[in-house]
Amino acid sequence: MTTHSLYLSQAGEVIQIALKEEERLKRFEQILPWKPAVLDRIYSAKILDVDKGLCAAFLDLGDREGFLRLRKTSERGNTNGQLPFKPGQNMIVQVHKMPAPGKRIPCSNSISLAGFHTVFRPHGNKVGFSRRFAGDKAQIRKWFQKLDDLPGGWLFRSSVRKVDFTSLERECRFLYAKWLAMEESYRQSGRIRILEDAFSDPVKKTVSDCLAFDLKQVMVDSDQLFEKIMNWAKTFFPYLCDRIHRYSTQSSSENVPLFAMYGLEKDIRELSRPKIWLKNGGYLLFNQTDAMFVIDVNSGKAAANTAKKQKTNLQAAEVAARQLVLRNMGGLIAIDFINLKEQREVQAVEHAFVRALGDDAVNCQIEKINSLGVLCLSRRRRGESLWHMTTESCSHCQGTGFQESIEQTVVRMQVELQSLEQVDVVLKVGKELHQWLQAHRNVSWFPAAWRVEVQCARSLSDREYRIKPK
Repeated sequence: MTTHSLYLSQAGEVIQIALKEEERLKRFEQILPWKPAVLDRIYSAKILDVDKGLCAAFLDLGDREGFLRLRKTSERGNTNGQLPFKPGQNMIVQVHKMPAPGKRIPCSNSISLAGFHTVFRPHGNKVGFSRRFAGDKAQIRKWFQKLDDLPGGWLFRSSVRKVDFTSLERECRFLYAKWLAMEESYRQSGRIRILEDAFSDPVKKTVSDCLAFDLKQVMVDSDQLFEKIMNWAKTFFPYLCDRIHRYSTQSSSENVPLFAMYGLEKDIRELSRPKIWLKNGGYLLFNQTDAMFVIDVNSGKAAANTAKKQKTNLQAAEVAARQLVLRNMGGLIAIDFINLKEQREVQAVEHAFVRALGDDAVNCQIEKINSLGVLCLSRRRRGESLWHMTTESCSHCQGTGFQESIEQTVVRMQVELQSLEQVDVVLKVGKELHQWLQAHRNVSWFPAAWRVEVQCARSLSDREYRIKPK
């Protein structure tokens, strides 16, 4: 049986969570205090405007604006085209998807309260199971029928099989009580505000997802986190209490941090790199645009014959699936494989990718590999990608990966000089530009009648320049 271990490390207010499968990193989450999580947050909102053409409403959430679209035909009002809400109306909504930068927050009026083993849908009326559920569904349904005082819809997660019915009932009643308290608070106040933030707690979400695996141990290096997780365990998953341990660097003879002790730091550092090497010498290149993520498969050092290319593609399919989960990549993703000509090669790569992505908790829509050898998939955005969270656009290239050549900078500088009426000027340049001009001083850069004094200015960046009249 495959064993899994969960590690939680806290430095100040920054929290890192890693799930390890055997000897490799399987899940990674980084929680930054200056980037608060809004996914699954529940608001008491006010409708600002209604757009009948879009079948949507624009919302005031207090700290920002939201967007609510009615997707089901049954929700779109009567045959006269009247929507079931009006400007000025208050309603309870939940953030169901992370917004794109600068966009309104996508919200839903279908509320879901996620616990560790169940998901409660107050407006639902069915009992369902997650797609990874492998237990006795009939037994769960029979037990749940006895709880006839719990209305709404309920979804049971795969971790249900590990807890007793007493713990399960405790969680169900806890979620139902939470919803009743929110409804009462909404009725009494009615003002625009955050109704409930606990369900957007990223630590709780990550731990909940990891309960689907058979955890051999849970190691925590922070007193605050250790106490929080132990309290959750005692109430909702008591079977795990004796596997949760407080890690201290003092327990190590060399004062080794938690992630270094269990060999996680190398894999975590790899997540921020655009290039990932494969075992056979090939590599993957990860690129991001405003519209999508692109993963390019290259043969690299691997031999160029057909058999080696297919081996590279198969390795790339598994690594790409693992990396897009670790990096929390969402939205549209395209993977460009190497020269897939035979149908059996295409099918083998597709099967390898789907199999490697099989236990991903996030919904994915995977298309067949097209005639150009590109596999496209859509993966639901679940929080910020690791790329967005840990990087920013380069001030020199504005995130393109390219910058203007120094020759083109000189051409632009000449054009700017020629547009001036003044012929007696001081040209202040950065260090690199000054060195380039000195190396090419035999070239006539300026008209003979011009008197240009070139000065190297330390206050300017390497290729920056300033033109000032004397």
